[in-house]
Amino acid sequence: MLSQILLITSLMAQPIWFEIGSAADRCSMEGCLVEATTTKPTQQHSENITKEQTSVFYEEDRFFLHYDLRKRIRDFLQEHPSQTRFIITGWTDGCGEHDYNKLLSKRRADEVARYVLSLRKGALVELRWVGEATGKHTIRARRVDVAVLKKTQQTITPPKIIYDYYLIDGSGSMSGPKWNKWIGAISYWKPRGAKVFVATANYLPHKTNLQNIRPAGATEIWFAIWGVLDLMKPGQTLIVISDFNSNVPLSGRERERINHKARTKGVRINYFKP
Repeated sequence: MLSQILLITSLMAQPIWFEIGSAADRCSMEGCLVEATTTKPTQQHSENITKEQTSVFYEEDRFFLHYDLRKRIRDFLQEHPSQTRFIITGWTDGCGEHDYNKLLSKRRADEVARYVLSLRKGALVELRWVGEATGKHTIRARRVDVAVLKKTQQTITPPKIIYDYYLIDGSGSMSGPKWNKWIGAISYWKPRGAKVFVATANYLPHKTNLQNIRPAGATEIWFAIWGVLDLMKPGQTLIVISDFNSNVPLSGRERERINHKARTKGVRINYFKP
């Protein structure tokens, strides 16, 4: 009985080896890839807020708006005819006591605000008075700033990728923002007649739309490249988008076989790692 227990213990202590097998054995799909369809996305826009301003400058201890200062303000309002909201900020230089300078900066801002409201009926003014803009004695600090905030829209264009064939890694390590970004780029730029494939170890229905695919499973990108090369004609191009985070790294010999096949067929492969 004791010898049987020792024998079982000895067998259990031995390492157990699993055969990895070929990529074809590890994938649910033939060739570890499936053709996908795309739908061109609508143009995306981002909203930016920019600040534009002008400034009027004063002689020492002055707050009255003389003709040249009024003209500068009028010109600024004419450049922004649709603006009805203004930010007006008064400043002084570093001469004098702080309390006095703060009052002086308020008087300057008040004068400008009254003039703006006389030119732009119904406008809203946010009034600020700060006091010293600097500790130095300089006319650049003795000023009032008149500012407007403008909203602008900027078109967001995906990265430009134009190829005859697209192969994107559909493994779990590609999930998240990088997947969404690059399927968006493929869908936006794919020329008519170009083919899109997803490298996957899992089952996916033929011609599933890229937008409906959720990355999952292991990375089998190298075997999928071989399958796409079989479909290509001389002069055609292929882009491979993958993090290449495979549990079974490509050997130097296998890499050379892929490169040799591409050269023999007269096709070009570009690799991109997000």
